[in-house]
This record gives sequence, structure tokens and C-alpha cells, in this order.
Amino acid sequence: MTRVQEKLAVVDEDKERIGDPLAHANSKLGLKGGLKIERVIKRSADDSLYDLELTDETVVALGGSADVMNPRKFEAAIADATGHAPPWYGAKKFREVAACVFSVAELVDSGASRDAVTRGWLGDFGSRIESKIVDVHDPAIRTTLVNKYFGFHGVDGCVYIRLSDFEAHVRQHLRVPTTTRDVAARLARLGFEPHRVQAPRRSREDRPAKRRFWRSPVGFVVEEDS
Repeated sequence: MTRVQEKLAVVDEDKERIGDPLAHANSKLGLKGGLKIERVIKRSADDSLYDLELTDETVVALGGSADVMNPRKFEAAIADATGHAPPWYGAKKFREVAACVFSVAELVDSGASRDAVTRGWLGDFGSRIESKIVDVHDPAIRTTLVNKYFGFHGVDGCVYIRLSDFEAHVRQHLRVPTTTRDVAARLARLGFEPHRVQAPRRSREDRPAKRRFWRSPVGFVVEEDS
């Protein structure tokens, strides 16, 4: 469902009302090649993520509200999507640009909860999870788990996810701005807990490799996207 939210009054740094927030944001950003923001999409009313749709149909994934208000992250998102960075603004001057973006955002609410979104991310990551069921306590396999696996299914009925690789997949493949803290919090909401896997020692002086995975509740199913 898409609906345009009631537009809020936006003022510039001189406290003058901005009559056309979208046009004002475009004039401030001055995107290369005549590109302009066509519309702003707010995905979900809770834990919202914002996208910019440009006139050439490029979609810029801005991230959450805090990312929209952060000029460095805003610029980086545009640079990643278009190859060009907008003009540099300090936080104070950029505030009116962010206010314009918020004021014209169109709410697209799929009804998906935060947890459903996280499960969707896990489903997309599913092809990188080792399908073979392994025993995390087996010394013969632990070196491989630590050095090679992005994730695996354990004989204990749990799914093990390597957090850094999952986060990188969400950011780079799904193009969703996120952080290690955010991804860890999302997995914790689904019942995942940190679990350290350590390769066996080869000698008394050896410092074995270690890797932290996040372990799901018993019976958790990652539904891979088809």
C-alpha cells in the first residue's frame, strides 16, 4: 500500500517557509547530469527505511531516519548509486535538506514487521549457508568451520551465521544500509545468540583460530528465496 503522508511545513535556515520541499532539496543537492529526485519512499511506518527514486529510475537506498539526517551517509548513498557525490554540507545546513526529504516521503507499507524483514534477509543469505549438517563439537571439522564457512546447520538443530558475512551480504547485495549492531540486534530478536567456535590446537604453543557465529534457536528454519 502506498500513500502520501500529510506534508509538514518545512522552513529554511532563515526560518522562511519552503513552498516546494522536493524542488528545494533538488536545488540544494544539484545532482550531476541533470538528475533529480522524482520521489521519496518511506518503507514501513515502524523502523522505516528511506529510498530516493531519481528521474532516471535509479533507486538510492538511504537507510533509516538517522542515516537521512547524516550528511556523510546521505552523500555516500548517492555516490554509491550514481557515481557522483552531491555538494558538501555541514550538519546544520544539511538539516533543511533532510527535513524536505521527510516531508515529501510516500509511505509504502507492505505490512512486513521488522522480524519478517530480517527473516527475508536470512532467506536471501541462505545460499551461502552450508547445507551439509555438521557437528560443531567435532575437532575434525572445526578448522573448516572457522576458516571457510559463512554459516552452517548443526546436528543440534540450530543454524549458525557468521555475523560479519551476513552484514556484508545485506549491505552489498541487498543494498540496505545497516550496521553490525543493527544486524546483531535483529538476530537477537529472533532468538539467536553469540557462539564461539575454536579450531583445535596443533601444539601446546599454538594459538588456534577462533570465530564467533550467531546460533539460532533449535528448529529455526531459514527459508531460502527461490
